[in-house]
Amino acid sequence: MCPGEVWPLRGQSFYAPAVVYPVTGEMRLAHEEQFGPVIPVMVFDNDEEVVRFVVDSNFGQQLSLFGRDSERIGKFTTDFLF
Repeated sequence: MCPGEVWPLRGQSFYAPAVVYPVTGEMRLAHEEQFGPVIPVMVFDNDEEVVRFVVDSNFGQQLSLFGRDSERIGKFTTDFLF
């Protein structure tokens, strides 16, 4: 976690500004709404894992993709929009 911390007086869902890495699909941070400027960073091995994670969510997802292959990212985002 960089540099955030849980704000104990506000409960376990409130964080100071933070970038949290690595986040896995098993962590509460990946599946529950957080209150505060928090950016969870997840790494996936392939496009199918990304789609599976987003589709299996009970919540709306905001997704940012980063990588070296801009054509692949462009195709993925075009194909994924529904």
